[in-house]
Amino acid sequence: MTDFYNRLAETAHKLISDKGTDCVITSAVIQGGFDPETGMPTDDLPATVQVGRCVVLNYSDSLYNSPESLVEVGDKKILLSAKGVTLDSLNGTVEALGDTYRVISVKDLNPAGTMLIYEVQGRK
Repeated sequence: MTDFYNRLAETAHKLISDKGTDCVITSAVIQGGFDPETGMPTDDLPATVQVGRCVVLNYSDSLYNSPESLVEVGDKKILLSAKGVTLDSLNGTVEALGDTYRVISVKDLNPAGTMLIYEVQGRK
């Protein structure tokens, strides 16, 4: 079954690469903490920058007008190929098509442990 999902990941990457655009994913600096084993403070983790391929889409109007929705007017759905990219923090940004979007939420499509795509809710 793993071969099936690996082929599916390659297909997703190919489609996003063909129809999408380059994007730059930047994680925020993660503040250091305290290591209880050593009794010493830990260093900050620097921001990381990754380059990937993505498709930027609009959300449907029904999501904007729903009172229980967390989607605001102007938010974008960004489908990001998972090939060569990891999203482990919600405190980052995605730059695509000349705009910078703050990451609001991330959903990953990860069947059987094979990462296919990330669906990012981005806000200007």
